[in-house]
Amino acid sequence: FHILFAGIKSKRLLLMLGAVSPEFRNKGLDAILGHRLLGSAIKKGFTKLDSHLIMKDNKRMRSEIERLDNFRLYKEYRIYRKML
Repeated sequence: FHILFAGIKSKRLLLMLGAVSPEFRNKGLDAILGHRLLGSAIKKGFTKLDSHLIMKDNKRMRSEIERLDNFRLYKEYRIYRKML
């Protein structure tokens, strides 16, 4: 019950996965997808947005996110590998 109520009351939208197939890239589909997603989130009352994990070297996706108003990077993940 507590988790269900918190989900209804929350003002933070967490995006876990978003992608556009290679054959549809650079045709404006990503802009339409983003516009509709943000529009419906605002209508539902969300005021904060957390994006899915974006690789540090994914310049195209990072530049899209960093251009948004009030962008603030507050969390960064690292993955380390060690041969055993």
